[in-house]
Amino acid sequence: MQVLVATAMISITVNPLLFSSLDRIEAALRRWPTVWNVLNHRHARRTAALNRRGVTAAAADSGPLAIIAGYGPVGRVVDAMLRDAKMDTVVIDMNIDTVRQLSKGGRAALYGDAMRAAGASVVIFDEGETGVALARHVLERRALAPAMMNEVLSAIRRTWKMDGTPQNKSGTR
Repeated sequence: MQVLVATAMISITVNPLLFSSLDRIEAALRRWPTVWNVLNHRHARRTAALNRRGVTAAAADSGPLAIIAGYGPVGRVVDAMLRDAKMDTVVIDMNIDTVRQLSKGGRAALYGDAMRAAGASVVIFDEGETGVALARHVLERRALAPAMMNEVLSAIRRTWKMDGTPQNKSGTR
């Protein structure tokens, strides 16, 4: 029993350290392409096949196209609204199971990180905007002057990189 408890405590202690180092570990492995390809081969093959189906489905659509980056609760609602308006959509999500389910249903879906500067005309960070709306409500209840409130809300958007400034993959400017 003591060995089990000790092992659990070590695991609980080491896990956050390893998790916070994942980007550095991945970057180090990518410097050795042979090792990276061996470790990543099966996943890369499956995602490439999955994404080929998504690209083929998106290319078959002839109407206006909207890209839904993330298929969480907000993404699902936006997708449903756009499809109800007869717009074609492509979903990009980092949850491979979500992409598989959408693909099985005949939907255009791609697996990957949609954090990109590829010419999107509008980008909205749904959770961030929810936070801004809550902050606005609190500031209004506190009777903050409109100019000061706008300044605070702009500062929140800048802090969370929601101000429209392009970001690279790591989320930094």
